[in-house]
Amino acid sequence: MFDVDVKADGQVDKAKVRESMIGDREIVSCMEDALRGMSLPGVVTPLRSSEPVSEGMVSPRARAPMGNILVLGGAVSLVPIVLIAAGVTIVVAVTAHVAEEAVEAAGRRRAVQRRCQALLDECLDNVWQPEETRKIYGNKKDCRGCFMECKNHNGVWPDERCPRPN
Repeated sequence: MFDVDVKADGQVDKAKVRESMIGDREIVSCMEDALRGMSLPGVVTPLRSSEPVSEGMVSPRARAPMGNILVLGGAVSLVPIVLIAAGVTIVVAVTAHVAEEAVEAAGRRRAVQRRCQALLDECLDNVWQPEETRKIYGNKKDCRGCFMECKNHNGVWPDERCPRPN
């Protein structure tokens, strides 16, 4: 059983064995090194916004959860890994501990998402550009584009392109 610490970007920061029935320290050390080289974006996915990661089709089996969020909120038990080598079966259990900075960053992203979503809803309620900006931006506001820009600029809505009603 291994514990790993995961930074905000999903990169494994530390990996250490919690419990092992493998008598060979070199194998355990090799497994720790392999875990340290991993990136676990799935671990911080529950902490991210609900924005889709890809546009491709997803099979129903691919939607199965890969971990269980514990009550602590920052730890995930990943699906056990089964290794079979030379007739020996090894089951590896990994618990990922998400760094506090990742939890805080996720909270900030959710706040930005909520703010930008509210501004998007407001934009969609009145999609027409004011007369004075129609020559520059066209007849309709680009609400979706403004929403994406808002999310990418830490919650700052592009008022010049998608003006809010006074």
